[in-house]
Amino acid sequence: MSSGTSESTLGAWENCEVPDPATPPTAATPRSTTQSDHGLLTRMSMDIANGDPVSMSVEAQQSAEKDRLLCRSRAAAATLCFAAITAGLILYWYYGFEDSRSKVEKERLRLAQCGTWATNIQRVRKSDDDVVGYSHCNEGLKAADIFESSMDPPLDESLVKTKIVKISPEWTVHRPCLPEEGCEQGEVEDREFGKAMWAYPASMEVQEDLDRILFVHGCQSDCSASGPEYRGMVDRLALHFGLPVLGYDFAAEPEHPWPAPTFSVLRALEAVRRSGPLSPKAARRVVIAADSEGALVALQVMAMLINETARVEFGVPEHIQSMALPGGEMPLAAIVLWSPTVDLKCTSASMDTNCYDDGSLDLTPKDGEKKRGHDCAFESNCTDTTAKERQDDCKWSYLQYFFGQEWMMDIKSTSDADAQYARHSQLFWENPMVNALHMDYSRPGVPAIFVVSGELDYFADDAVQLVMTICKSGGTVEHYIGEGMWHDFQEWSEGCGGGTPIPEAKAAYKKPAKWLRKLFHLEALSLNYEDGDSSHDDEHTASSSFFSPSIVSSIFNAHILV
Repeated sequence: MSSGTSESTLGAWENCEVPDPATPPTAATPRSTTQSDHGLLTRMSMDIANGDPVSMSVEAQQSAEKDRLLCRSRAAAATLCFAAITAGLILYWYYGFEDSRSKVEKERLRLAQCGTWATNIQRVRKSDDDVVGYSHCNEGLKAADIFESSMDPPLDESLVKTKIVKISPEWTVHRPCLPEEGCEQGEVEDREFGKAMWAYPASMEVQEDLDRILFVHGCQSDCSASGPEYRGMVDRLALHFGLPVLGYDFAAEPEHPWPAPTFSVLRALEAVRRSGPLSPKAARRVVIAADSEGALVALQVMAMLINETARVEFGVPEHIQSMALPGGEMPLAAIVLWSPTVDLKCTSASMDTNCYDDGSLDLTPKDGEKKRGHDCAFESNCTDTTAKERQDDCKWSYLQYFFGQEWMMDIKSTSDADAQYARHSQLFWENPMVNALHMDYSRPGVPAIFVVSGELDYFADDAVQLVMTICKSGGTVEHYIGEGMWHDFQEWSEGCGGGTPIPEAKAAYKKPAKWLRKLFHLEALSLNYEDGDSSHDDEHTASSSFFSPSIVSSIFNAHILV
């Protein structure tokens, strides 16, 4: 067979076509013989060798037909495979992109909702009569001499019983009075620590004290959990939450600077877990309740509890390290905070908006006017101090918390405080083991958190920033902002001695109590207490490198109690 015939036939085969023997061959450019060419030429040569050109052509055609069908089936399969892969890639890209876009949009909306929700001020008052107690407090709290005396008094023993216990040795520290405390030069003051008192509902049964609360007070060492500043609050916590509450005078500053407060509260937490006021059994769940600066201590305790390495590196004693419940569970089930002060950098804008001393705590300002007024619980004002002075004063309080009274003796003014503050690295002030606004609330073991704050609190924005941080990191948090309320307003829930309760302050107990019962799947408690109405208990919900010991090793001191 000529090369032209061979080339024409092979060209047809390459296109999966049957070569027609009756079609005269056409001239073609000679080309090299491929492997498939050799197969065809071999078959045709065998036919010719057999001496039967006609039968040989039929056999060749049959063979060619089979090869054609095989070729086409393979081509079709390849086409289908290519189409399937292409379609899959298109679908993957489309739905993957859509899913990513959906996730990004959902995250954007969630973060936007965190901001809207964290600043949502809730109105509890329903009528003008509900403002009577508020107005009485507004007038009465301006007089510093009735500040403590107007706090809620202890409850009757028919409602709440108490039990003094010993969870650690009690001790007294004699220290020189600090200049800013208004005492005479050289005067010595005594501060007592280690006292512990249980408060629990009078109707509580032995089997009902397996869920317990540890209360961490604010107010530095000046106040006592069982003293006039907090006894009323501890009683009301026990009553409204329906759980036993341990008030403990932990090692507080300035006599015991950080981390002594953290270690001291860890010891108290272990005592609460170990036994209650009625039962010697270990607790099922433990809650930390804290206010003001005590909120900072509570969150630092949480940060240490969820990080075993940190507990070891900080030198936490073994008997405290082993405080985890059987199975490695964290003993801390929830945290409830009132008026938290946690912004170590002192950047809260509310220190400028809620410091006025003009007495304009008007709940219904005129159209276009911004609601403002001085915080009833503080004498800070915008008339006699500048924003820089108020920020430096805030820094002074945190210097005292972290470094104690020995450092504070050299600080004579707010400018001195600013200079001392600047001596310490921002890595320290922003470290997640000490700064609650830089902690990761998505870590395993972080409990659910409820935050209560007042709209006109001098530190109102501390609470907003905290809630935003928890919400954005994916933690579980709820926030109640009492309209027109001041710092720690829940401590004046009875109306500052005027006989007319403040609905917002009542709600500051009832809302977190209801939240906790829901969290623990407990039945609603039947409280034998006035103002048992729960109609105001609507709530809003949002679900939302660790410390290097070398940074602060130099500030550990011998006052740490273990």
